[in-house]
Amino acid sequence: MKMFEGMAVVDVEATGLDSRRCSIVSVGVVLYSNGKVKEYYYECRPFRGAVINDEALEINGTTRKELRSRKRVPQRAMMRDIYNTLKAHGIHTIAGQNTSFDRDFLDAAARRCKVRWDFGHRTIDMHSIAYAIMLKKRMTIPTKAGNRNHLTADVIYTYLGMPEEPRPHNGLTGARMEFEGFARLIYARSVLDEFKGYRITQFHM
Repeated sequence: MKMFEGMAVVDVEATGLDSRRCSIVSVGVVLYSNGKVKEYYYECRPFRGAVINDEALEINGTTRKELRSRKRVPQRAMMRDIYNTLKAHGIHTIAGQNTSFDRDFLDAAARRCKVRWDFGHRTIDMHSIAYAIMLKKRMTIPTKAGNRNHLTADVIYTYLGMPEEPRPHNGLTGARMEFEGFARLIYARSVLDEFKGYRITQFHM
């Protein structure tokens, strides 16, 4: 069975929200290729002069000292490897939750590192798929604080019968959660072993 043809689920953790001034901290990539789930994880050092937000570090569980570790790869090497990996598996589309965030950070990093990055701006967003399903099922879209959309990843996981994403956040953990989420939303099935014990709900396409 073909699944997720041409798309990879990517999750970026960063030092803040502004892709022009902040830096990638980690990237998780999960894709389906030749009948198997493939996973890739990268931790990189911030680029020189990057804005580092303490609140962002708290969310992804990284310290300023850890960011300087020589165990972390340079961003240029990371971006090259991600690009080559995606191309080797025939990936042309990036998917995730709030995917514009991940896309913008990867685009900015590739430009900064002068690394080839010819993926388009069109992405697949788990939020949009879940929103469309809720409209079709005539469900009420969750909101908070002045009618603000509150269809977060954890809210979607709850609808899908999955647990919430563990804290602090991690690029690979996020990508794996989202990959399972897409499998349930699109195919009404579980693909990752640790989620097989969570029932498949009727919340799917």
